[in-house]
Amino acid sequence: MNLNDLIELFKWMTVINVSLLALSAVLLMGLKGVMARTHGKLFGIEEKDVSLAAYNFLGNFKLLIFVFNIVPFLSLYLIR
Repeated sequence: MNLNDLIELFKWMTVINVSLLALSAVLLMGLKGVMARTHGKLFGIEEKDVSLAAYNFLGNFKLLIFVFNIVPFLSLYLIR
């Protein structure tokens, strides 16, 4: 696998993961009440705690995308 293949791999990994992050954020904002009630009943936690967990998930997911997708992509792109 050469450098250009790695750049393409990280580019598409970034595109897919950022798309999933955006979709998750939109769905969590749009279906906040339904999601909170459903997960609250399933796991026996309060609705406000479900919202906190969802935002925690989004923050962690965003951090992982930066560390494992965007930074390696930019690094490889810059050394090309």
